[in-house]
Amino acid sequence: ALYPEPEVLVVGDFNLSSVSPRFSTLFPSFQTAPVTSWPTNIKGINVPEPMMIGIDHLWLKSEQGQRIICSRESSALPQGSDHRM
Repeated sequence: ALYPEPEVLVVGDFNLSSVSPRFSTLFPSFQTAPVTSWPTNIKGINVPEPMMIGIDHLWLKSEQGQRIICSRESSALPQGSDHRM
């Protein structure tokens, strides 16, 4: 087997847009649900959510199909960067 367990969860700050060609090649058989997360502002000007991209991702692999990503949402008013916490 490619993975040691029938269920695998991959979570992280990949700094990779969910619309990039590389994103779809990372874990092609996994479920994913990208949400917008960055940037929240540029030079002090708030960025509208439609202009934001998702760079923090999760992928789920459930070989038996018993688990699914049921929902994932972005905060309407994200504050700052997780790198400065």
